[in-house]
Amino acid sequence: MDIVSFLGRLHPLVVHLPIGFLMIAFLIDLFFKGEKRKSLKSGVLFILVLGFLSSVGAAVLGWLLSWEGRYESDVLQLHKIFGIITAIFALVALWSRFFDKDKVYATSAIIIVVLISMTGHYGGVLTHGATYLTEPFMSANEESEETSSLASNDSIKLYEHLITPIFEEKCYSCHNDGKMKGGLNLTSLAHLAEGGDSGHYLFTKAWNNEIFQRVILPKSDVKLMPPKGERLTYQEMALLKYWIETAKGEELILSADNTPDEIQFVLLDQYNLDLTPKPLYEKIKVTKISDEDYQALRQAGWNPKLLSEENHLIEMTPLSPKKRPSFQTIVDLGVQDKIYKFNLNNFNVTEKELGIIAQCNHLMYLNLANNNIDDSRLKKISNLTHLEILNIHKNAVTDEALALLSKMPLLKKVYAWQTQITKEKATEIASKTKLTINTGI
Repeated sequence: MDIVSFLGRLHPLVVHLPIGFLMIAFLIDLFFKGEKRKSLKSGVLFILVLGFLSSVGAAVLGWLLSWEGRYESDVLQLHKIFGIITAIFALVALWSRFFDKDKVYATSAIIIVVLISMTGHYGGVLTHGATYLTEPFMSANEESEETSSLASNDSIKLYEHLITPIFEEKCYSCHNDGKMKGGLNLTSLAHLAEGGDSGHYLFTKAWNNEIFQRVILPKSDVKLMPPKGERLTYQEMALLKYWIETAKGEELILSADNTPDEIQFVLLDQYNLDLTPKPLYEKIKVTKISDEDYQALRQAGWNPKLLSEENHLIEMTPLSPKKRPSFQTIVDLGVQDKIYKFNLNNFNVTEKELGIIAQCNHLMYLNLANNNIDDSRLKKISNLTHLEILNIHKNAVTDEALALLSKMPLLKKVYAWQTQITKEKATEIASKTKLTINTGI
């Protein structure tokens, strides 16, 4: 049995007594004057004695509690100093009131109020963290900013973005660099890997993990973490379990491929995070084409269409089948990177024009149906790294082109009916890649 540790843990019980006693004594003397104040002197002195003795008791018990360690040393030292000085000035207040030294008594009362405030502040920092007092004024904005940041982030880090905020809100007050209850520090992956006094088999099955076991205990259990305040929600427990069993001490970037449906639902419901891969056009941001450039393109024979009012990528289609539009105008205006879609069906596109198409770095959809395209000319557009859909219907393209198409990183679908591409070769390529080739057979 550790009697010192037991006595030290009585500090939170005793520490409020001197505050109450001293403040009551000061308030009595503040509100009662003259003969009434004199008649209450013995009562005030008795209260001041209790205030002095309880302040000494609180200081002694606090000193014993500090022997347990795991408190931030600088803050602890300030808390000790202010606590001891408070006890000293409590004695000064008692002496001055006994001998009717009113000026000394009034000064000591003011000083004690300041000292109690400072001692209490540093005590709160030790037990609840540095931001405990200001947190109610900041949490709403910070939570909103965090949610917004996560919702727009394509690389959601499991520990940094999801687990750390849980620990910060519900665990850091007891498990930080200055205060490590159970020898456990939760402020970084490195500290987590070290574990605590009882080992804390962190990156293993959740049911073998002491942290997880503690957070799922019933409210009545004295070992429940956190011991005060709101416990972890079901969603937070699910994230913690997934992190313990998956991360293995390393940072994990979440994606639709590596995240189970249950966790994806939690992310969507709790954090408004959708891991479903976004269409490429939602990720690419370009400036809006000017009215002058829009009119110039129309005069050059093009019918440019904005993807949406929010997304300024443009689709390019010839304005009229009777007038061949100018590719050179696209180059002259420098709008190649704004084009995400080309409709060039039955256009008889030239090699020079294919070269200009190849400069459209954000091109995702290309319709070259019924053009004079063969395997060699198809190479002109092989550098289109964002191309997702290609229509080469009714062109002189053979199986040899498939080796080239299969290397295009984002190409998902090729429409190749009425070409020389065989169904057998298309099926073979599809079995080895994510590329779908529609031969129309």
